[in-house]
Amino acid sequence: MNYRLAWDMDEFWVFGYGSLMWNPGFPFEERHAAKVFGYRRSLCIWSTVHRGTQENPGLVLGLDRGGSCRGTAFRVSPAHWPEALDYLRRRELVTNVYKERMLPLGACRWAAGCGSRLCRGPGA
Repeated sequence: MNYRLAWDMDEFWVFGYGSLMWNPGFPFEERHAAKVFGYRRSLCIWSTVHRGTQENPGLVLGLDRGGSCRGTAFRVSPAHWPEALDYLRRRELVTNVYKERMLPLGACRWAAGCGSRLCRGPGA
């Protein structure tokens, strides 16, 4: 696994905007209400993994471009960075629709990669 994202930082924060807010699934030292700018919460991703089937995909939340989004920021201790990244990548990167990105505050989040065939697209 590539842990460079976490090891290049003094602190590792994860931004949760959906189920991560109430079910992070990884060890963290602290949590705070947070808001990111430039992305908004949107039902913009077709899923056959978490909702729906191959024949009838369901919509799930993603971060799409524009606006802002309230969520929860989790600070992960350095000792747990590899474990947290492994877990989050297994959980969030099941398909290639999410793209791992860094935010200015040092939080790692997964935004919808609208180049994917699974992306519903704006206004759809």
